[in-house]
Amino acid sequence: MLVEKLPGSWRESKRRVNDQERRKELAQFLQARRKRLSPEAVGLPTSSRRRTPGLRREELASIAGIGLTWYTRLEQGRDITVSPRFLKAWQECLG
Repeated sequence: MLVEKLPGSWRESKRRVNDQERRKELAQFLQARRKRLSPEAVGLPTSSRRRTPGLRREELASIAGIGLTWYTRLEQGRDITVSPRFLKAWQECLG
């Protein structure tokens, strides 16, 4: 019985690692893309007091019309499930 479970356990473990890697890659992409977007490019006022390159998470979430918590979790590479509406909003916002 143990022998029967090993291949499945191994496959499940490998799938988890692959999922983690994909989430990590997505998180890195989202962070990099957000940092490349300027406030001017999306119609936000600029300020000389900006302490972060590109847009803040709050700004991007607001523009996309989604919650900051969801975006933060996604950008952190957490295991979340998002709706097609969420993905469409991000596609439009990130260009």
